[in-house]
Amino acid sequence: MSATKTAEAANRIQTFGGHCLNPILSAAWTDNRLLILIAVAFVIAGFTAQALLDILELSPSLEALVGLTRPGGLVYLPITFDGETIFEPGSSLDDAVLSAYHDTMEETGSSRTSRTGRRVFHALRSFPVEVLEIGSSDWIVHPVRGEYPGDEAFFLDFILKTIEGAVRERVERASLETRLSERRRQLESADLLYYAHQVDVLAQRAS
Repeated sequence: MSATKTAEAANRIQTFGGHCLNPILSAAWTDNRLLILIAVAFVIAGFTAQALLDILELSPSLEALVGLTRPGGLVYLPITFDGETIFEPGSSLDDAVLSAYHDTMEETGSSRTSRTGRRVFHALRSFPVEVLEIGSSDWIVHPVRGEYPGDEAFFLDFILKTIEGAVRERVERASLETRLSERRRQLESADLLYYAHQVDVLAQRAS
């Protein structure tokens, strides 16, 4: 996203959220991640923060978001990544690549982690909310009748490119290229399955 569009998006979000969103915008801006899948989709008495908490500081973000919610309002936090990326057919060669990929989500001195999903429940206990439901919202992408439905092949190719870009400086180059080449062959032959573990949480602010 260009700097101009990022600034425009930030201004629009602030128009809706006021200064309560400043900690979130600051974190996203600093990290250049206003791909804020900010689905901060404001509704009358609650909000949805989709695929957001795993790219920001957890506690400050929850504090800001819960602060936007009216008493009795719902807080919906779907698709928070929780530390599991799996490709099938499996291979021991995946271990180094995926471990390095998850390491890119860790940050020294920060609450950011590749396992944010499992931490949301207890993190919410610090705020005036009650967790109503929690469950998995895993992505499982697989071929059907020898091909990938819709745009799922494009999606898988994008995931492979994302992993490649993230670990390029962390994994021995020849090993990385060998593994990704094999995964792309499996994608082309519609033999690749992708699984990502994520967590959905629904909570309600105290009345």
